[in-house]
Amino acid sequence: MRGELRRIRGPRGGRQAARHWWRRALPISLTGAAALIVSFVMVAHRPARTAEGRGEPLPTPTMQPAAPPAAPPNAGEGIKKVTCQTTKGNFSIVLHREWAPRGHDRFLELVEAGFFDNQLVYRALPGFLVQFGVAADPAVQARWSDNRIPDDPQQNIPFKRGTVSFAGSGADSRSCHVFISLEPHGQGLGGADHERPFGRIEDPAQQRVIESFFSGYGDLTSIQGEMVRAGNAAAARYPLLDTIERCHYHTATSAVGSAAPALSAGTGLAARRRTDTVWLQVQGGVGSVPIHLLQGPGGAPGAAARLTHLAARNASGRLHRAEPHPPQGSNGPPYALVQFSLNDPSLAGLPPEGNERIYRGAVCLIGGSSDVFISLARHGEHESWSSSMTVVGHVPEDALRSQLEGRVLALPIHTVKHPQFGTVMSMLDRDLPCSLRLSP
Repeated sequence: MRGELRRIRGPRGGRQAARHWWRRALPISLTGAAALIVSFVMVAHRPARTAEGRGEPLPTPTMQPAAPPAAPPNAGEGIKKVTCQTTKGNFSIVLHREWAPRGHDRFLELVEAGFFDNQLVYRALPGFLVQFGVAADPAVQARWSDNRIPDDPQQNIPFKRGTVSFAGSGADSRSCHVFISLEPHGQGLGGADHERPFGRIEDPAQQRVIESFFSGYGDLTSIQGEMVRAGNAAAARYPLLDTIERCHYHTATSAVGSAAPALSAGTGLAARRRTDTVWLQVQGGVGSVPIHLLQGPGGAPGAAARLTHLAARNASGRLHRAEPHPPQGSNGPPYALVQFSLNDPSLAGLPPEGNERIYRGAVCLIGGSSDVFISLARHGEHESWSSSMTVVGHVPEDALRSQLEGRVLALPIHTVKHPQFGTVMSMLDRDLPCSLRLSP
């Protein structure tokens, strides 16, 4: 150990002096948060289908007469939205709790829990609907599948273009499947008890993002049960399916074009990688881990620009901390994260940015340091750190599983205790050299 000192942020946002090797410590508070449990089931197309592989027939949507026009979204400040990043661009759902209070609240529970992150859009039927709602990880899906909610009263909200609702298999069947209505045939939805809209995509450009989701495989409802059991791996033979990378809840100032503007149709993740993806190259057999930076509204443009600059210089560092997942029901220790340091003291001087919460896959710059950690979970302990972290990007699910959980967490570790906070931390027996790059 060397005797040099460095400043790290304490659990209440203050800065404390610590010896060089303790700079890697995260501020740990011992608050917890109970896991939310929620789920939904599917909307049917014209043929009979089954719900989550259990053999329950899904009803055929009944074409309904035109309903009275819905009231426009609230103008002015305080419009509630959920914005989703996808491989075809971004879209924002303007929420209307008055349309379906139970459905609205359940949808927000799922968003806040990160349920939709890295999900495949497995059903895209042009002119009718697009559908998603099977978790990328079957363990996550298992927590939500059978927790159903009662139906909301019929409000006669028309299912015009961009209308969002839960899918289901009959009365009181909504759990975790969501569909978005497309014109012209989607307007006939609304006859089933579970078809109660709770929001709408109002921006025409964002509606075109939805309509551009890959539909060449036809109606893939038949693989839904397999996806429930195996997650995204069950759709490996359909590599062109689009993905909802992540969704977050926020308040906007106008109904159209406020936070997180849509990308034009066809401008997906692959195209964006040229400008807003950097790669963490880790030795020891780990390989290149992609980090998609948050440079837009609500993101961290200053920190993202600094990491891009460091990647252009192939900045070096050390990966030194590997925390496994805590026992079920616990927020740690261990704390489900991987942490590395970059040899760039200017990172310590960056101000906090953005309003992102820490979710699974979030890449977080620790305030007042040049250390970065990647969250492998979403739980109360990580939430309590948000005030002293900047979420600067995210790592996709496949890299989290195969490289960070599959390789880094498999390496030998030892535990140490923070001398001031008493936090038990899991450190690698041997630090892994790493570098930040613009290409893998």
